[in-house]
Amino acid sequence: MDSQQRTGMLRDSFSKTSLLPIRSLNEIFIGESLSSRVKLNAFKLHVNLLLHRASYYEISVDDGPWEKQKSSGLSICTGTGSKAWSYNINKLAEQAVEEVLKIGKSQTGLDIPLNRDIIEMVTDEYNESLVFSPDDRRLFYSIREPIVNRVFSSSRQRGFASRVSVRSRCWDACMVVDGGTSFEFNDGAIATISMSEEDQLRTVVLEH
Repeated sequence: MDSQQRTGMLRDSFSKTSLLPIRSLNEIFIGESLSSRVKLNAFKLHVNLLLHRASYYEISVDDGPWEKQKSSGLSICTGTGSKAWSYNINKLAEQAVEEVLKIGKSQTGLDIPLNRDIIEMVTDEYNESLVFSPDDRRLFYSIREPIVNRVFSSSRQRGFASRVSVRSRCWDACMVVDGGTSFEFNDGAIATISMSEEDQLRTVVLEH
């Protein structure tokens, strides 16, 4: 077998599509290895932030156009996992809501009440919209700290989708499933995340 044949066989082996042997119940995180370890203790979190390396990848939502992105990583969760890490990535604090409402009031001239009850109500309603039912067939993707410039864009920082495809352009990245199992996900690797009917959980309610 000559070198050209061996190269062709290697190319074919790396280009094959395979289904991972595990399924995700809550969430999948994709990003550089340093970014994926932020769920450890506070000391390690501090160290990781100091050593932070942005994740470079391309993303396609629901078979749409590919978009080059650079960020702190990408989280994709199910309804079961929507109350966990994804929620904390996207939730707003009352201070942020109050500042946005003040700007909206000054720019539009509308008489928007800015008392504590209104600010708390708007904050709670937005944050509650991030949580969805475990039996929802949709996924929710979140871009952590996106970098936007002439090269990289982020048309939507978060949103619901049925299918999310990611092409890695990272140096030392991984795809972490439910915070426990990690797969290498370096430059050229492509992952497509979607729901599967046969993998849905079934529950039984026993009545006395």
